Order: sequence, then structure tokens, then C-alpha cells
Amino acid sequence: MNRSLKTQKFLCKSGNTSLKSRGVFFLLFVVFIGAIAVNSGNNLVYLTFSTVLSFILISGFLSFSNLKGLEAEIKFPDFIFAKSQAYGFLIIKNRSNSPKFRLMIKIFEKTLKTDIVINEYSLSFTKTFKKRGVHKISDAKVTSDFPFGFFERKKDVKINQTVIVFPEVRNITLKKTAVLEGKISKKRHSGDEFYSIRKYNEGEDSRKINWKLTAKANELMVVETRSENEEFRIFFDTSSYLYENEEEFEDALIRITSFVYNCFVKRIPISFTLNSKLLGNSSNRFFYQKIFNLLATAKLTETPPSKIPDNSITYEDIIYV
Repeated sequence: MNRSLKTQKFLCKSGNTSLKSRGVFFLLFVVFIGAIAVNSGNNLVYLTFSTVLSFILISGFLSFSNLKGLEAEIKFPDFIFAKSQAYGFLIIKNRSNSPKFRLMIKIFEKTLKTDIVINEYSLSFTKTFKKRGVHKISDAKVTSDFPFGFFERKKDVKINQTVIVFPEVRNITLKKTAVLEGKISKKRHSGDEFYSIRKYNEGEDSRKINWKLTAKANELMVVETRSENEEFRIFFDTSSYLYENEEEFEDALIRITSFVYNCFVKRIPISFTLNSKLLGNSSNRFFYQKIFNLLATAKLTETPPSKIPDNSITYEDIIYV
């Protein structure tokens, strides 16, 4: 599995038992047989009644032991963005000597099922977080109706885990003014590295258009390259004096996050300044993750706006496409 996935362990704790519909019918049948046995005094009916009654005791014992000794691990990717589907894994581990049957685990309002667990079993799931920030994972429940489906035993699963969800990522581009102001180099050299093909945006230099790709795609296409020493300087300010409301602040976070994400995907080195603090300069995965973490937990501050470093890209230079 992906080594970038984080692991969180949790244990099954005390639970309860509920009677299923087929269990109700079975109990009614037991009562019926018992009534016949009392009224008739027939030994064979008494034997039948005691045999049927033993099924209830066996069912209760097996149901209890079926959830005993269970542990689990839950794994999430390092990069989770709001409103994007995140994939995770739930690994059920059996610490007892006997196999476990017909397990159902409810997590994130989803029910995951497995028929048998001998040592361990991995279940995949998806989760879409609606908002950025730190999310605490709610408790999960392990249930089983083994062996006969008469009773359903439940055990709570405590998950003391938080997940950092980064702001939403959208399709963006830089305003033409950002190019004219020198915030991104317009010069391309023969030795530049290819990194993307995209649609032509209205207002761009028409010399960027690749006519061979345009003929194939039947729409204007651009081939982008980058110099090895190319770098973006990105600046973000959390001062409340710059935004009319929370919605505008969240929109600014989305624009900056989307641009940082594009740089991350294209392996472009960036320097990032938050308020007046320069976080560094790198294209390292962990450097990008540090930036995303800060953007995920960013809040409006009452501090005065900071001075924008020269040639820095701000959220105002970024537009949606």
C-alpha cells in the first residue's frame, strides 16, 4: 500500500445486542413449542423444545465471541482536498484464534461488509469532505448477526483521529496583468522543459498557439514549458482588512490553494509568504504539504495588511477558468 497513507489504530469496546425480525419469529416459535410441551406433557415435545431453546443460547455465545479480539487500522492519504473524493482503507485485524464471520462496519455513514476475517482484511471506502479544516472522525460501529441471524450484536469503535482537509481545488489561470507585471516570465527558451498542454485562453499571446495540436483537437491549444530556474513567488495575507466577509476570504484561499496545487503537480519550485513570514523556497513534497496545512487551518486575523513582496502572486492575480 501507499507509504504516504497515515495509520490510526482503534479498539472495539463494549456494545449491545438487538433482536432481528427473524429472531422474533424464532422466539414465537419457541414459545409455541413450549406451550405445546406444557399442555401435552409429551417427552418428545419437551426434547424438541429444549433443542430449539439451545439454539438461542448457542446463538448468543457465538455472537458475543464473534466480535471479541477485533482491532482495526484506518488509513488516509496525505493530501485531502475539500469537495474532492478521498480514498481510504479500513483494515480489520483479528487478534483471536477463531475466524470472524459476517462483519459490518459503519464509518462515515457508509457500511462496509466482509464475510470472513481470519487474520486481517482490508476494506476500501471513499469520503468527500465539504469544508476545509481539521475534521474529527466520528465513532464507528462493528455489528454482526452471526451465526443464525436471530440477533445482531454491536460494538462501539472509538477513533481518536483528526484529518486535515485542504481547501477546495478548482481550475484556474493567471490574469494577463500578472504576466505583464513580471510576476511570471514570458520568455521561453529552446532548452525549456515541457510540462503541459492546455486550451488557449482569450487574451493570451497568439504566438503560444500550437497549430498542429489545434488542428487535431479542433480548438486552440497551447504547449507550455518552463525553465529549470523558473520559480513562482506566492503571497497570502489573512488580514481581515483585505476581505469584506468570510466568503471572500474562503474564495481567496481556494484561488491560492488551486495555484499552489498546480505548481505541485507540475513540480515548479515556489516560495511562499504567509502574512510577513517567508516559509521557504522548494518544490519538495513536504514543503507543499506544509503550505496546504497552513491554508487548511488559516483564519482571519485582526493584524494590519503586510507588505506584498516584489513580483509576488496574490489571490487577485488568479482567476477561475
